Amino acid sequence: MARPRKNLTTMPVTVPVPSQATAQQPQVANSPTAPVASVKNDVLFFIEKTKRGIDKDCIDKVETELSSIQSGKEVLLVIHTFGGDVYSSVLIVRIIQQKFSTIKAIIPDYAFSSGTIMSLGADEIHMDCDAMLGPLDLPMEHPHDGSEISSLDITNTLTNIASICTSVGMQMYAKLRGNDDGDLKMGKEKAATIAFDSATKMVQPIIDKIDPFILQRGFRETRIGLYYAIDLLYSRMMKGNFQLAMKTSRSLVNDYPSHGYGIFRDEARDSLKLKVLDLEKLGDWVAVKPTFEKYKDDSRYIKYLSL
Repeated sequence: MARPRKNLTTMPVTVPVPSQATAQQPQVANSPTAPVASVKNDVLFFIEKTKRGIDKDCIDKVETELSSIQSGKEVLLVIHTFGGDVYSSVLIVRIIQQKFSTIKAIIPDYAFSSGTIMSLGADEIHMDCDAMLGPLDLPMEHPHDGSEISSLDITNTLTNIASICTSVGMQMYAKLRGNDDGDLKMGKEKAATIAFDSATKMVQPIIDKIDPFILQRGFRETRIGLYYAIDLLYSRMMKGNFQLAMKTSRSLVNDYPSHGYGIFRDEARDSLKLKVLDLEKLGDWVAVKPTFEKYKDDSRYIKYLSL
Protein backbone atom coordinates (compact mmCIF):
# COMPACT_ATOMS: atom_id res chain seq x y z
CA MET A 1 0.00 0.00 0.00
CA ALA A 2 1.43 3.34 -1.07
CA ARG A 3 2.27 5.87 1.65
CA PRO A 4 0.24 9.10 1.44
CA ARG A 5 2.30 12.06 0.22
CA LYS A 6 2.55 15.08 2.47
CA ASN A 7 1.22 18.35 1.21
CA LEU A 8 4.29 20.53 1.71
CA THR A 9 2.41 23.69 0.85
CA THR A 10 -0.03 23.28 3.74
CA MET A 11 2.40 22.04 6.37
CA PRO A 12 3.10 24.49 9.21
CA VAL A 13 6.62 25.87 9.16
CA THR A 14 8.40 26.38 12.45
CA VAL A 15 11.66 28.30 12.60
CA PRO A 16 13.78 27.53 15.68
CA VAL A 17 14.61 30.67 17.64
CA PRO A 18 17.85 30.52 19.64
CA SER A 19 17.63 31.27 23.29
CA GLN A 20 19.05 34.49 24.63
CA ALA A 21 21.95 32.54 26.12
CA THR A 22 22.98 30.94 22.83
CA ALA A 23 22.10 33.66 20.35
CA GLN A 24 25.20 35.12 18.64
CA GLN A 25 25.41 38.69 17.52
CA PRO A 26 27.11 39.40 14.23
CA GLN A 27 30.63 40.77 14.72
CA VAL A 28 31.38 44.26 13.61
CA ALA A 29 34.47 44.46 11.45
CA ASN A 30 35.86 47.46 13.31
CA SER A 31 35.16 46.08 16.76
CA PRO A 32 38.32 45.98 18.86
CA THR A 33 37.44 42.46 20.04
CA ALA A 34 36.63 41.09 16.59
CA PRO A 35 39.19 38.79 14.99
CA VAL A 36 41.17 40.48 12.28
CA ALA A 37 40.89 38.88 8.88
CA SER A 38 44.15 37.14 8.03
CA VAL A 39 46.33 38.89 5.48
CA LYS A 40 48.97 37.00 3.57
CA ASN A 41 52.56 37.97 4.31
CA ASP A 42 55.45 38.09 1.89
CA VAL A 43 58.15 35.99 3.56
CA LEU A 44 61.70 35.23 2.54
CA PHE A 45 63.14 32.31 4.48
CA PHE A 46 66.92 32.39 4.67
CA ILE A 47 68.07 29.23 6.42
CA GLU A 48 71.74 28.44 5.83
CA LYS A 49 73.59 25.86 7.93
CA THR A 50 75.93 24.18 5.47
CA LYS A 51 79.67 23.89 6.07
CA ARG A 52 80.20 26.42 3.28
CA GLY A 53 78.03 28.99 4.97
CA ILE A 54 76.61 32.00 3.14
CA ASP A 55 78.19 32.10 -0.32
CA LYS A 56 77.63 33.12 -3.94
CA ASP A 57 75.15 30.27 -4.45
CA CYS A 58 72.95 31.94 -1.83
CA ILE A 59 73.02 35.15 -3.86
CA ASP A 60 71.88 33.29 -6.96
CA LYS A 61 69.12 31.55 -5.02
CA VAL A 62 67.79 34.81 -3.53
CA GLU A 63 67.86 36.48 -6.95
CA THR A 64 65.90 33.58 -8.45
CA GLU A 65 63.32 33.61 -5.66
CA LEU A 66 62.73 37.36 -5.99
CA SER A 67 63.01 37.65 -9.78
CA SER A 68 59.25 37.97 -10.32
CA ILE A 69 58.52 40.13 -7.28
CA GLN A 70 57.30 43.69 -7.83
CA SER A 71 59.03 46.43 -5.85
CA GLY A 72 57.41 48.39 -3.05
CA LYS A 73 56.16 45.63 -0.77
CA GLU A 74 56.91 44.73 2.82
CA VAL A 75 58.77 41.50 3.48
CA LEU A 76 59.42 39.37 6.53
CA LEU A 77 63.03 38.17 6.31
CA VAL A 78 63.50 35.07 8.48
CA ILE A 79 67.23 34.61 9.15
CA HIS A 80 68.66 31.41 10.63
CA THR A 81 72.39 30.96 10.07
CA PHE A 82 75.85 30.71 11.59
CA GLY A 83 77.16 33.11 8.94
CA GLY A 84 79.57 32.86 6.05
CA ASP A 85 81.07 35.15 3.43
CA VAL A 86 80.48 38.78 4.40
CA TYR A 87 80.52 40.01 0.80
CA SER A 88 77.77 37.57 -0.18
CA SER A 89 75.63 38.54 2.80
CA VAL A 90 75.93 42.25 1.97
CA LEU A 91 74.95 41.64 -1.67
CA ILE A 92 71.95 39.61 -0.54
CA VAL A 93 70.78 42.45 1.70
CA ARG A 94 71.17 44.96 -1.12
CA ILE A 95 69.09 42.77 -3.44
CA ILE A 96 66.33 42.56 -0.84
CA GLN A 97 66.48 46.30 -0.16
CA GLN A 98 65.99 47.05 -3.85
CA LYS A 99 62.86 44.89 -3.93
CA PHE A 100 61.08 45.87 -0.71
CA SER A 101 60.26 49.21 0.85
CA THR A 102 60.10 47.70 4.36
CA ILE A 103 62.14 44.80 5.70
CA LYS A 104 61.31 43.18 9.02
CA ALA A 105 64.11 40.82 10.00
CA ILE A 106 62.97 37.88 12.12
CA ILE A 107 65.48 36.02 14.31
CA PRO A 108 63.76 33.01 15.92
CA ASP A 109 66.98 31.32 17.12
CA TYR A 110 70.28 32.79 15.90
CA ALA A 111 71.83 34.92 13.18
CA PHE A 112 75.57 34.99 13.82
CA SER A 113 78.39 36.80 12.03
CA SER A 114 77.28 37.53 8.45
CA GLY A 115 73.72 36.69 9.53
CA THR A 116 73.95 39.64 11.89
CA ILE A 117 75.21 41.75 8.98
CA MET A 118 72.05 40.81 7.06
CA SER A 119 69.79 41.85 9.93
CA LEU A 120 71.45 45.29 10.12
CA GLY A 121 70.06 46.08 6.67
CA ALA A 122 66.46 45.73 7.88
CA ASP A 123 64.14 48.45 9.14
CA GLU A 124 63.58 46.56 12.37
CA ILE A 125 64.57 43.26 13.98
CA HIS A 126 62.12 40.93 15.72
CA MET A 127 63.89 38.51 18.10
CA ASP A 128 62.63 35.67 20.25
CA CYS A 129 63.53 35.90 23.94
CA ASP A 130 66.36 33.36 23.53
CA ALA A 131 67.44 34.42 20.03
CA MET A 132 70.97 35.69 19.45
CA LEU A 133 72.92 37.97 17.17
CA GLY A 134 76.71 37.84 17.04
CA PRO A 135 79.76 40.15 17.02
CA LEU A 136 81.30 41.35 13.76
CA ASP A 137 84.97 40.68 14.42
CA LEU A 138 85.25 38.77 11.16
CA PRO A 139 86.89 35.34 11.34
CA MET A 140 90.13 34.58 9.52
CA GLU A 141 92.42 31.60 9.12
CA HIS A 142 95.23 31.04 11.58
CA PRO A 143 98.53 31.49 9.67
CA HIS A 144 100.06 28.26 11.02
CA ASP A 145 97.46 25.58 11.77
CA GLY A 146 94.62 26.75 9.50
CA SER A 147 92.07 26.98 12.30
CA GLU A 148 89.48 29.77 12.36
CA ILE A 149 90.27 32.67 14.66
CA SER A 150 88.87 36.14 15.21
CA SER A 151 90.51 39.05 13.43
CA LEU A 152 90.68 40.66 16.87
CA ASP A 153 92.99 37.87 17.99
CA ILE A 154 95.47 39.38 15.54
CA THR A 155 94.84 43.10 15.94
CA ASN A 156 94.72 43.01 19.74
CA THR A 157 98.05 41.21 19.98
CA LEU A 158 100.20 44.33 20.03
CA THR A 159 97.82 46.10 22.40
CA ASN A 160 97.88 43.22 24.86
CA ILE A 161 101.67 42.84 24.65
CA ALA A 162 102.10 46.57 25.25
CA SER A 163 99.79 46.33 28.26
CA ILE A 164 101.77 43.40 29.69
CA CYS A 165 105.07 45.20 29.10
CA THR A 166 103.81 48.34 30.87
CA SER A 167 102.46 46.37 33.83
CA VAL A 168 105.67 44.40 34.30
CA GLY A 169 107.76 47.55 33.92
CA MET A 170 105.75 49.43 36.54
CA GLN A 171 106.06 46.57 39.02
CA MET A 172 109.82 46.37 38.54
CA TYR A 173 110.14 50.16 38.80
CA ALA A 174 108.27 50.15 42.12
CA LYS A 175 110.60 47.52 43.55
CA LEU A 176 113.74 49.33 42.34
CA ARG A 177 112.49 52.54 43.90
CA GLY A 178 111.85 50.80 47.22
CA ASN A 179 108.10 51.47 47.27
CA ASP A 180 107.29 47.94 48.49
CA ASP A 181 109.78 46.84 51.15
CA GLY A 182 111.98 49.91 51.45
CA ASP A 183 115.20 47.99 50.80
CA LEU A 184 115.96 49.58 47.40
CA LYS A 185 116.33 53.33 46.93
CA MET A 186 117.41 53.57 43.30
CA GLY A 187 117.00 56.92 41.52
CA LYS A 188 113.99 57.52 39.28
CA GLU A 189 115.86 57.70 35.97
CA LYS A 190 117.98 54.64 36.59
CA ALA A 191 115.06 52.63 37.98
CA ALA A 192 112.88 53.46 34.97
CA THR A 193 115.62 52.56 32.48
CA ILE A 194 116.34 49.19 34.07
CA ALA A 195 112.66 48.32 34.62
CA PHE A 196 111.36 49.05 31.16
CA ASP A 197 114.40 47.72 29.33
CA SER A 198 113.92 44.45 31.22
CA ALA A 199 110.20 44.35 30.48
CA THR A 200 110.82 45.00 26.78
CA LYS A 201 113.39 42.19 26.56
CA MET A 202 110.87 39.90 28.25
CA VAL A 203 108.22 40.36 25.53
CA GLN A 204 110.64 40.78 22.60
CA PRO A 205 110.56 37.06 21.59
CA ILE A 206 106.77 37.29 21.25
CA ILE A 207 106.95 40.47 19.17
CA ASP A 208 109.52 38.89 16.86
CA LYS A 209 107.03 36.15 15.96
CA ILE A 210 104.35 38.57 14.75
CA ASP A 211 104.04 38.57 10.97
CA PRO A 212 103.41 42.17 9.80
CA PHE A 213 101.40 40.85 6.84
CA ILE A 214 99.10 38.84 9.10
CA LEU A 215 98.76 41.79 11.46
CA GLN A 216 97.75 44.08 8.60
CA ARG A 217 95.29 41.49 7.35
CA GLY A 218 93.67 41.40 10.79
CA PHE A 219 93.25 45.18 10.77
CA ARG A 220 91.77 44.99 7.28
CA GLU A 221 89.25 42.31 8.25
CA THR A 222 88.00 44.33 11.23
CA ARG A 223 87.53 47.39 9.02
CA ILE A 224 85.49 45.36 6.53
CA GLY A 225 82.98 44.38 9.20
CA LEU A 226 82.93 47.91 10.61
CA TYR A 227 82.33 49.72 7.32
CA TYR A 228 79.65 47.35 6.09
CA ALA A 229 77.81 47.55 9.41
CA ILE A 230 77.84 51.36 9.33
CA ASP A 231 76.64 51.42 5.73
CA LEU A 232 73.76 49.01 6.32
CA LEU A 233 72.58 50.61 9.57
CA TYR A 234 72.67 54.07 8.05
CA SER A 235 70.71 52.90 5.00
CA ARG A 236 67.56 52.08 7.01
CA MET A 237 67.42 51.37 10.73
CA MET A 238 69.54 54.37 11.75
CA LYS A 239 68.96 56.55 8.73
CA GLY A 240 69.81 60.15 9.52
CA ASN A 241 71.93 59.25 12.56
CA PHE A 242 75.42 58.47 11.30
CA GLN A 243 77.03 58.87 14.73
CA LEU A 244 74.78 56.20 16.27
CA ALA A 245 75.36 53.88 13.31
CA MET A 246 79.12 54.27 13.78
CA LYS A 247 78.99 53.77 17.55
CA THR A 248 76.86 50.63 17.27
CA SER A 249 79.08 49.20 14.55
CA ARG A 250 82.25 49.80 16.56
CA SER A 251 80.71 48.01 19.52
CA LEU A 252 79.76 45.03 17.36
CA VAL A 253 83.33 44.79 16.08
CA ASN A 254 85.39 45.57 19.18
CA ASP A 255 83.47 45.09 22.41
CA TYR A 256 82.85 41.33 22.68
CA PRO A 257 85.20 38.61 24.03
CA SER A 258 84.81 36.13 21.18
CA HIS A 259 83.29 35.73 17.73
CA GLY A 260 80.87 33.12 19.10
CA TYR A 261 79.47 35.39 21.81
CA GLY A 262 75.65 35.47 21.78
CA ILE A 263 73.99 38.89 21.92
CA PHE A 264 70.45 38.54 23.28
CA ARG A 265 67.68 40.94 22.38
CA ASP A 266 67.81 43.05 25.57
CA GLU A 267 71.48 43.78 25.00
CA ALA A 268 70.93 44.38 21.30
CA ARG A 269 68.16 46.85 22.12
CA ASP A 270 69.50 48.57 25.22
CA SER A 271 73.28 48.57 24.70
CA LEU A 272 73.63 48.51 20.92
CA LYS A 273 70.55 50.71 20.36
CA LEU A 274 69.27 48.50 17.55
CA LYS A 275 65.56 48.67 16.75
CA VAL A 276 64.76 45.28 18.29
CA LEU A 277 61.19 44.18 18.99
CA ASP A 278 59.80 41.11 20.76
CA LEU A 279 59.01 38.40 18.23
CA GLU A 280 56.16 36.96 20.29
CA LYS A 281 54.31 40.27 19.88
CA LEU A 282 54.47 40.16 16.09
CA GLY A 283 51.05 38.92 14.97
CA ASP A 284 52.31 37.83 11.55
CA TRP A 285 54.65 35.33 13.19
CA VAL A 286 51.73 32.98 13.91
CA ALA A 287 51.33 32.29 10.18
CA VAL A 288 55.08 32.11 9.51
CA LYS A 289 56.30 30.01 12.44
CA PRO A 290 55.00 26.58 11.27
CA THR A 291 57.02 26.82 8.05
CA PHE A 292 60.12 27.87 9.96
CA GLU A 293 59.73 24.97 12.39
CA LYS A 294 59.39 22.59 9.44
CA TYR A 295 62.58 23.68 7.67
CA LYS A 296 64.82 25.11 10.42
CA ASP A 297 66.94 21.95 10.62
CA ASP A 298 67.59 21.84 6.88
CA SER A 299 71.11 22.57 5.72
CA ARG A 300 69.86 25.22 3.33
CA TYR A 301 66.35 26.52 2.71
CA ILE A 302 66.05 29.80 0.81
CA LYS A 303 62.47 30.31 -0.27
CA TYR A 304 60.07 33.16 -0.95
CA LEU A 305 56.49 32.40 0.08
CA SER A 306 53.19 34.16 0.59
CA LEU A 307 51.75 32.96 3.90
